[in-house]
Amino acid sequence: MEMQMSKVHQTTYNAIFQHPIAQNLQWHDVRSMLNALTDVTEEHNGNLKFMRNGEVLMLHPHKHKDLSDIKELMQIRYFLERSSDPIWTVKKDSFFTMPFHFTNDLGLLYLKL
Repeated sequence: MEMQMSKVHQTTYNAIFQHPIAQNLQWHDVRSMLNALTDVTEEHNGNLKFMRNGEVLMLHPHKHKDLSDIKELMQIRYFLERSSDPIWTVKKDSFFTMPFHFTNDLGLLYLKL
């Protein structure tokens, strides 16, 4: 799947990873960002199933405009972390790979070992 993130998607993505986590995110923006980053299907019960790189996130669509539930935002953050593409890979005989990358508040890239 090819990732296509707009500036709005990138802003939403960054807000999910800011510390402390943003509490003024719009459900529409979060869903739009997830639609751009994942394969999404709607289940028969109305839940949305987001799939990316073998990881799955199930969410119930919000009727409210705001997405302010910290627990749910953390689930989205962890899903994005777990499903991120490796920024580099090591040969098969090596002892580790780097599956996660993050930016801090200054925009500096760091790696989670």
